[in-house]
Amino acid sequence: ADTPDIVALAQRYLPDGRYFMVGTDGHRPAQLPARLAGLARVEELVGSAMLHTLTEKNPGRLWT
Repeated sequence: ADTPDIVALAQRYLPDGRYFMVGTDGHRPAQLPARLAGLARVEELVGSAMLHTLTEKNPGRLWT
């Protein structure tokens, strides 16, 4: 489980552009609402264009 300190640090680092990508695990379907809420929070912090970059564009660069 995420601790408040880790969440606070991530929320501080996201707008600073310190992440190459973000993602979630899909191993526990019961946790899907929390994972979607987390992605929504990322979007609030950095906007939809950067969310796309962090979740689709940059991860895709790992395969090319």
